[in-house]
Amino acid sequence: MKFDKTAQQRFTDLYKRYYKLMYHVAFEVLHNRVTTEDVVHTSCVRVLEHFSQVSAIDSPQTRNFVAIITKRIALTECSRMKREVPADVPTELENFDDLHETPVVAVERRDAQTALLMEIRRLGAEDQDILMLKYDNKFTVVQIAQALNMDAQVVKKRLQRIRARLKSALEEKGYDTI
Repeated sequence: MKFDKTAQQRFTDLYKRYYKLMYHVAFEVLHNRVTTEDVVHTSCVRVLEHFSQVSAIDSPQTRNFVAIITKRIALTECSRMKREVPADVPTELENFDDLHETPVVAVERRDAQTALLMEIRRLGAEDQDILMLKYDNKFTVVQIAQALNMDAQVVKKRLQRIRARLKSALEEKGYDTI
């Protein structure tokens, strides 16, 4: 890959901005400084391969993308080394309030968001990663498959199953789903 000076500077900015995050995410999985450094390096290479998908360096989507890539590589390395993986990092759900809604509607919406967040946290790490890339980062199925080294059909089917599982769980709790 060949980059112009602007792209090189953007990648350098991304590296400086997210190095500590990548190190933290990898070390949390591996608990080994040397292996963590290797994973951070590999993550930088992977992010560089998909650098065209990074729109803004200082954005939640880029932060999530870098963290997910690093975590996936760390988990792959961990399973290669046949170690036990610690608990997953919880995901965050942002609240976007509508200024024109009534208090009752606002409370119901927040309750539904909380229930959805709890169901998402019950999903496996890979399913959470797929959801984050699809709905928070707005990746296509093909982009998710490339980023996570999976087949596009596998990602598509997993998204269908995840949606069905979440819909079923929310309906069981009495929430209306679309």
